Amino acid sequence: MTHHAKRTLAARLIIAVLVAALAAPLAGCGRKSQPDHPEGSKFPRNHPANQYYPTWR
Repeated sequence: MTHHAKRTLAARLIIAVLVAALAAPLAGCGRKSQPDHPEGSKFPRNHPANQYYPTWR
């Protein structure tokens, strides 16, 4: 294998690794719809108003 061929192979390998590294986080996005809440969950719930920061500000 010539020096040029080795260099081209190394460049292609680096590009492939970079593409895989950039695409990997997209594969972990998970479920696109709203997830199911666990049995007995009280979520979502209304929280009491904060007395120190009124909503009328």
